[in-house]
Amino acid sequence: PYMMCIAREYENENPYKDMSWYLVPLNAPGVKISVLDKIGCHCMPTCEVYLDHVELEETDLVGVKGKGFYQLMKNFETERLFTCVSNVGMAMCAYNDALAYAGTRKQFGKNIGDFQIIQQKLCDMKIKCDNMYNMLLRCAWKKQNGEQLGVDASLLKRYTGKAAFEVIDDAMQVMGGIGYTNDCRIARLWRDQRGARIYAGTEEVMVHSSARALIKNGPSTFCK
Repeated sequence: PYMMCIAREYENENPYKDMSWYLVPLNAPGVKISVLDKIGCHCMPTCEVYLDHVELEETDLVGVKGKGFYQLMKNFETERLFTCVSNVGMAMCAYNDALAYAGTRKQFGKNIGDFQIIQQKLCDMKIKCDNMYNMLLRCAWKKQNGEQLGVDASLLKRYTGKAAFEVIDDAMQVMGGIGYTNDCRIARLWRDQRGARIYAGTEEVMVHSSARALIKNGPSTFCK
């Protein structure tokens, strides 16, 4: 087994032109891995990696030497797109669970879906799900047709990460106490989606990179 690692070469004064990707054998001398105990995403282990004087061969190089940073930035588009697919899917699952529950759970002699406050939550959840889905389709179409996503990938990640969590959080509220237990999947979706607001670029980083690009490009980019 191997891991991918980006490393500084210290051959170029410009750090962005001095990084390269390498395949590092997990059993190589000097490699130490410590698994982190997360509250969610249990199907995807996260580790701290320590490298103590690990020696590699030139054949372990992945891609072009000195181009690692640019490879990383290019891969971010695809990573964020895949992350957003998960965001939208989990939000839709939560919405469907809440909708089904609201149509069967009785309180005060009628289904809770008959109460206006529950109806408002369901309507807002549906609007967010549709908005996320439409933004995702637009970015997927651009990717499939060879267009650069650029700022769209950051905006999509920023919006779906937060909106999906809000949908899942509202679904938990609609389902009440049972939604806070491990007897239904809402609790797992809630834990997993909270992490999606951090990995593949935090919401704050997405705002910074998006706004910087929008301001630089000017009003002509609006609604393109």
